[in-house]
Parts: sequence; C-alpha cells; structure tokens
Amino acid sequence: MKIIQMLAGAAFMTSSLVSPVAGVAQHPKAEIRNLLPSMGTVTVSYMACRPDVFRVGAGRQDSKGLHAAINHAPSRRGLCMITRVHVQLDRGPAVTDFTSSSGSRASVFIVGSRNGTPSVNAMGER
Repeated sequence: MKIIQMLAGAAFMTSSLVSPVAGVAQHPKAEIRNLLPSMGTVTVSYMACRPDVFRVGAGRQDSKGLHAAINHAPSRRGLCMITRVHVQLDRGPAVTDFTSSSGSRASVFIVGSRNGTPSVNAMGER
C-alpha cells in the first residue's frame, strides 16, 4: 500500500511539472505604431521562437496632427521575448533597429529623428 501511495505521489508531482503553464501571464502580440509616411515590412525576432514578418501601414498627417498606423504581429507570442524589431520601409532611408535584452515590451514606434535617420523605439524612448 505504501508503494502505491508513493507512486501516486510521484505521478502527481511529475504531471504537475510537465503540465502546460496555463496560469502564467503571456506576452501580448507585438504592436508596431508607424508614424512615418511610408509603408514597410517588419521583422520581429524573438528569443528561441520563430520570427514574425508582416506589413505595416503608413502613418498620416492631417489638420488634427500626426496619426500612427497601428499594426500587430500575426501570431501570439506566448512566453517568447522580443530581441529585435527590424523595419524595411518601401521608400525612405534605412531604419535603425530596436533591440532589447529584457524582451517584455509589446509596443514600439517607428519614428523620425532630427538627424533624418528613422528608428524603432519603445514607448518613452526617443
């Protein structure tokens, strides 16, 4: 009887270790806000996961101001951490990549800069 109880306890411990991590908060889809007037192709690279490649719309400006085109990566990233966001604009200068060692950011912006080189920045960075 003790052996059966021990085996049952070991089976419970094993199943709890390999079960899916349903209670863990997963990262949202990567979000790209393009403030530049050109469409482009974005590659979002993740640590130990396949990259997402997708098109982004162009930002626009009107009498009320500048409006970002908001685009989301096609796949859910689950626990995958973002390591790099690369943008190739259809027209215009090359864009400086966004790189991250923490990978938890979900929303980045494609913005212009004073020196004329656009870049990909996380919220709050310029």
